[in-house]
Amino acid sequence: MHSNKEKRAIIEIVKLCFDNADIDKVKAKLDKCDEESLIELLTDTGISGFIHNKLCQDDKYNPFNLDNTRKLFQRSGVISIRNTIIRDNLMTLCTALNAKNIQYIILKGIPLIERVYSDETIRPTSDIDILINQEQYNEVQSVLDALNYRFPTKKMEKLSPLMTKEWVETKKAEIPFVKRDIPFDITVDLHFDMSLFHDNEFMNQMFDMDSYDFLNNTQIIDMDSFYVSCLNDEIEFIYSVYHYTIQHSFMGLKWLIDICYMITNDKFIINWDRVNELVSNPNLRHSLELCLVIVRDIIGRDAFVEHVDYQFKYPKRLVNYKSLSFVVQSTIKSKILSKSQKLVLPATLLNRFKMLRFYLFERNSIKHRIENDKSTRFDVFQPVKLLFVFVRELFK
Repeated sequence: MHSNKEKRAIIEIVKLCFDNADIDKVKAKLDKCDEESLIELLTDTGISGFIHNKLCQDDKYNPFNLDNTRKLFQRSGVISIRNTIIRDNLMTLCTALNAKNIQYIILKGIPLIERVYSDETIRPTSDIDILINQEQYNEVQSVLDALNYRFPTKKMEKLSPLMTKEWVETKKAEIPFVKRDIPFDITVDLHFDMSLFHDNEFMNQMFDMDSYDFLNNTQIIDMDSFYVSCLNDEIEFIYSVYHYTIQHSFMGLKWLIDICYMITNDKFIINWDRVNELVSNPNLRHSLELCLVIVRDIIGRDAFVEHVDYQFKYPKRLVNYKSLSFVVQSTIKSKILSKSQKLVLPATLLNRFKMLRFYLFERNSIKHRIENDKSTRFDVFQPVKLLFVFVRELFK
């Protein structure tokens, strides 16, 4: 388990990448950390390429010693090789789907890297996520079969004997197909919709993502004269927030950095009036606004004001609150805390927020954490400063 000092140091390093931290203060934090463990943590969270690209090219802003700079460079090379292989397989798959006139959208991954980042070594990707029309599922299976993708029966049965292909097709949010390859396997995850749970109508109503009609909110992007269908900018942004905050419980810094890049990158144009219009679901709006406050803390107030023109439903003080942190450790356990939190988040997210710091860095799913008895032994982290802001607003 990595120390909190290392985790706090990484947050400061990420801020430095967005010119929102002082290099000397960052180096001071690094001096208190085990840099070997820090490099490992950067890799585990999927941001080693991002850090190397933003900081290690210029000695003036590079907080790492020469040895660790080389390690980050090596990891960037691995990211580049993996992304290139996945990109080639994506193009082959899309060509086959286009030939069959199959309607599809590529989610996140290579197309997002193409649209948002200046260099493919910045952002790692591990699989190919495709949203399809369920009525064309058999046709898509035939295409995947012809390209040697198979449902990973043995792997799924190791997770649980229940996870047969038929069970996954009806219960899971995504259906995996794997192609055995060298140097690593290629995984394609098929999605019929954006539901959290196929058999839980209540949860799906809480975050009604399917109301956006994803398959008809697309745009075509040019990837070196190869054309790929993906979500339009506003829907892609909303989906990325949903993916980071709800599907992954605020864990995974690489997804948070995706959102920061979407906001600050001039190539990715977000119509904030359109976003405000689209995010009508109150639970999704809560998650979006909490995410934006975290983004503001990462990229800095000036950059946030310059790029974000969103109509917050939260008190304006929350957005402008200096050095707002959601992850201050606290032992406060009171009815006021619980009731105030419920004003901010739907009840189903409260338990996820209690270990927000942990989930930023832990890659396992919330389901696995809940099933693990040790998960209850972690310290509880409460968004205390957020609470104070809302209590102050309530009793004004």
